[in-house]
Amino acid sequence: MFGGNPNVTYNVKLRVAGVGERYWYTGGTVDPVSKIFYTGGLPTVNGPPPSTSARQSACKIQPPKTDGPPDNFALGFTVPPEVNPSDGCFNGFNIFAMTVSSPKKSYYLNYTEEFDGIDRQPHSCYTNDYTVTIPIKGQAQVDFYVIDGDHHQVANCGTQMVPNVKTKQPYLGNFEFTVVDVTTTPAP
Repeated sequence: MFGGNPNVTYNVKLRVAGVGERYWYTGGTVDPVSKIFYTGGLPTVNGPPPSTSARQSACKIQPPKTDGPPDNFALGFTVPPEVNPSDGCFNGFNIFAMTVSSPKKSYYLNYTEEFDGIDRQPHSCYTNDYTVTIPIKGQAQVDFYVIDGDHHQVANCGTQMVPNVKTKQPYLGNFEFTVVDVTTTPAP
């Protein structure tokens, strides 16, 4: 639960830093600065993001199961519709999502696109370190989801670290989410 006055919408500056896989999202907008933070839309492995060629579906995992036979492990929680993959496929890649109840919006922390000529494929881990500012109304519910379809994030190599991120062993390069600043927009 976010603090503050329920009659005030706050501008919350967040730092997202750490090591993680990437994923494709469609129907929303990518942050023009980080080119990793994605607002709105839904996860998908079928629809190509902008600037990439279409790829065949790699969908092998269907809800509510998140792993292929013979294990077929069920998710330990219900995936809300606002972050449920548009194609019904959880695949084996990691979805990093955040939902805010007011103003109601979904956000994704690990979008991939060709922003420098390289499409960040989800079978590898990449360092992330960026800041974004989002609106959150006082007393809003904020939920985080890490949906790991195959129960395995690609191994975080000991060589991948983000400076000034607190790490907890044995995982080098943990994913860290920090509130950097909170301001309000003056009333007109």
